[in-house]
Amino acid sequence: MHDPNPPAPPPPQSPHPTRRGALSLLAGAAGLWALNPLLAPRPAGAQAPAARHLIYAHFEGGWDLLLGLDPRDPAAFPDGAAPETGVEPGYSRLPARYARAPLDAGPFALGPCAAPLLPWAPRLALVRGVDMGTLTHEVGRRYNNTARPPAGLAAQGSSVATFAAAHLAGDAPIPHLAHRVESYNADLPSEATALSVASVAHLQYLLQETLGIPSYQPAHIRGALNRYWERQAALYEARWEELRAGGRWGATDEEAARALSRALSARAQARRLVTAALHESFQFDAPAQAALRARYGLSPAQLDTPHGRAALAAQALRAGLSRVVSVTLADGLDTHDGQWANDHSARLEEGFAALACLLGDLRDTPSPSGGAGSLLDETVVVVTSEFSRTPRLNVRGGRDHHLANAALLVGAGVRGGAAFGLTSPRFMGPLRVSASGDAADPAGLAVRPEEVMLTALAALGLPAPARVRGVPLAPLLRGV
Repeated sequence: MHDPNPPAPPPPQSPHPTRRGALSLLAGAAGLWALNPLLAPRPAGAQAPAARHLIYAHFEGGWDLLLGLDPRDPAAFPDGAAPETGVEPGYSRLPARYARAPLDAGPFALGPCAAPLLPWAPRLALVRGVDMGTLTHEVGRRYNNTARPPAGLAAQGSSVATFAAAHLAGDAPIPHLAHRVESYNADLPSEATALSVASVAHLQYLLQETLGIPSYQPAHIRGALNRYWERQAALYEARWEELRAGGRWGATDEEAARALSRALSARAQARRLVTAALHESFQFDAPAQAALRARYGLSPAQLDTPHGRAALAAQALRAGLSRVVSVTLADGLDTHDGQWANDHSARLEEGFAALACLLGDLRDTPSPSGGAGSLLDETVVVVTSEFSRTPRLNVRGGRDHHLANAALLVGAGVRGGAAFGLTSPRFMGPLRVSASGDAADPAGLAVRPEEVMLTALAALGLPAPARVRGVPLAPLLRGV
């Protein structure tokens, strides 16, 4: 909190800084600007669709589609026939609480561990048979993330979430927030670069510290520094206007003035962020957040769980902190051994349960734009993993890496209760499909991460990034 009557700061040495002094300050501000995602302008002419948000959710390790998004009926694919069919559901090996057959979700079937998603089936769009073209974790993660195949292990281009943030930023103090998800910015303004946080506590800390005024400083010192910076900004702007009016103005001055103005404006934006006390929205262990903890089943002493990450994503949108959030909702899925039956099933189910809580929270939050709908009606949620697990168990009782993948989309612009894409009856390989996405067609579309992410962008009303080659999946989009 600022002292309402801080002592007045001493006046600067000169109210008219020299050009060398101004450019020296510019160099420092530009360095800070380049390092901080708050300190850069949006793309020239970029227009954000009204009240749109994106959540990019990742399931780390490679999820088992037979347990989740692409199940098989053991009556048609008995485990004993796996040498012939290449498919071994393995449902009988799961803990007793799980069903021994696929779950009827209405428009499609889901696996035994996707039970938390059953109430959401009418709003979900599934993409199946996604050809990842890789069995390597790093490559799969970065392919989904950027919608471009990596060069070796190196990501190519910017993250799709970063691209969305560049268009959706609006007045959000941190346009793109990333929690335990990689993010890349190769060719976009630094404003869109994700602010990466390692935990809820990390975000609390960052929101309470700002540009040289640590929170442990006495209130009257923070207030004096704030007033000094505000005065300095006005002095520099006045000096540039004086130079312009006096005819001593050149192209270099114009460029320097614009850059300095942006840096000083961004510094003021960062101050406003902290004085808005947004960190209080993320103090999940505080008494004021008891209702949020109850919704997500959080313990004040254990917040960094899949449900805690889901709460972080929803709160970032609800509080107006961010327009785009990248978040890992499940991890520890890379189970090659016998722990697959107990560990993978439990972690996958927990990730889907966290996703269901997140969707419910967004649905129950009124539209931040004042519209008649909810926050979910203004948000696109896309859920991926780097690849899937083999449809047949290995000799150790686990599953290895498999090329065919799947994804989930839900929210604004997404046609719910729909599925697109297929895997083969034997060995569950990715198939080319017809334009409707429900029939195999050897000459049809090969579904790749490009199609998944371009569908999410189209649902947001955004164009395709220049270097991403693919097509949105029209049957999964409303009004197409």
